[in-house]
Amino acid sequence: MDYAAFLNLQNKLASVIDLKTDSLRIYPFGKNKRDKILHMGVQRAFDVEAPLII
Repeated sequence: MDYAAFLNLQNKLASVIDLKTDSLRIYPFGKNKRDKILHMGVQRAFDVEAPLII
């Protein structure tokens, strides 16, 4: 996927999710991409020590 297609996908995803309540992360693959995680929407922090109820 070239960069233009990536930006198009990013815009489409941003238009589908509710940025006030949803959270979306995109993890690019490839060399030196580990630090380039893209996050859109709400960042929900949770206590990893607390019980997880699904």
